[in-house]
Amino acid sequence: MSSLSKDIEAWSPLTDKWEFNNIEKDWSQSNGLSIKNVQKLKEMKALFIEKSTKHKNSAIGGGRGSTAMFHPEDAPAPTATEGSCDAPVMRLPESAAPKRVDKSGGSMGITLRVNGEVVGQGRVPAAMSLHFTSNATFDIGTDLDSPVSLDYYDDAPFAFNGTIGTTNITYLKSQ
Repeated sequence: MSSLSKDIEAWSPLTDKWEFNNIEKDWSQSNGLSIKNVQKLKEMKALFIEKSTKHKNSAIGGGRGSTAMFHPEDAPAPTATEGSCDAPVMRLPESAAPKRVDKSGGSMGITLRVNGEVVGQGRVPAAMSLHFTSNATFDIGTDLDSPVSLDYYDDAPFAFNGTIGTTNITYLKSQ
């Protein structure tokens, strides 16, 4: 396991190196415009911070979130104990999707209920402790991500042709 830079805890989008490029003229982004256009960079940075604050999204880039990869016990724990969503749900980023509260990668019990009745139960012996991928999405009613095997590639988007009501997710305290 790699060690983290000591500066990672001090990372901030306010002090990070910001860049901008014209990818229509420089698709490789090898000739950054931020040095030649310092004032424009300041304007774009201020606009980003303003919009990011207004819409309550987290800053992009490295830093605090990446520490969870090396020290999952230090990652922010979800505060919600339950949630619900109505189908369809498409392309919800994995980082915003329902997740395990335990970051350890241990076993996990799962109960599937339909209209309040238990239709399936089981135990996952070893669940993922972190994100599965950096680009996977959470979908209900279809699967817009990559298939589990290339044998199923032509069957995408794996749309369910039945009716899906509300999906409720409840985090229970481990026994």
